[in-house]
Amino acid sequence: MDSAKESKTFSHLDRLLAGFSRSIDAARQLPTPNSEDDEFIRCGMIWFSQILSLDRWNRSHFEYVSLLRDEISGIEFSGHWIRFCCLSTGYFVGMAEAGLID
Repeated sequence: MDSAKESKTFSHLDRLLAGFSRSIDAARQLPTPNSEDDEFIRCGMIWFSQILSLDRWNRSHFEYVSLLRDEISGIEFSGHWIRFCCLSTGYFVGMAEAGLID
């Protein structure tokens, strides 16, 4: 990977890590009409909304984050690691939806 691309990749990671605690707090407070939107799903929604309006969040986005959450919840990862994975997945799902990545 060239250094410019690597630097840009790490800037996304830095942004996610820097906002981690605030994002978890925001996810805990985010009201949603869907009873399936647990804290982990709402973490994905919070970072999706960093790219696009939550009006664009749909069932396929929910299912993608949900599948990841379920897959890593069965392994002995900490709640914080699962939250981080859901945050970053929501972020990159938003970027893909916006056409910023493929």
